[in-house]
Amino acid sequence: MEPPLLDENERNLFSNPAADPRKMRRIIAEDPEWSLATVPRLIDICIKHIVQNFAENPLLDELKPKHKDKVLEALATDLPLKITAPLVCDEGYWKRCCKARWAVCDTDQYGNSWKRMFFEKKHGRSNRKFCARIHRDK
Repeated sequence: MEPPLLDENERNLFSNPAADPRKMRRIIAEDPEWSLATVPRLIDICIKHIVQNFAENPLLDELKPKHKDKVLEALATDLPLKITAPLVCDEGYWKRCCKARWAVCDTDQYGNSWKRMFFEKKHGRSNRKFCARIHRDK
């Protein structure tokens, strides 16, 4: 039974509590700093997991190109070469590896390939150290 002397708007509010925002139920977070905007997207969580576990489970070829690019941008430059050498062909990754190791990086001498430059400079240096050690031991 409706209370008497209510106009049409008041009757709607009385019969439908959701129409009155003051009477609607609200969820109030226990943490006042909490915000839905701070929850990362699922794809970002997955990419972060792939990057963090790349040494144990190198997953690259199975990814979509846009996700593969994000993984390659985030990969550390000090990962073991036995993992990265056969999987990573991206020149951007090898460029980061070169710039992380050497101050002067000129790809002109290496066919404009960052990957080739990385391996030739790295192995050239280790070969020189190996040869110097052999000559020193004689």
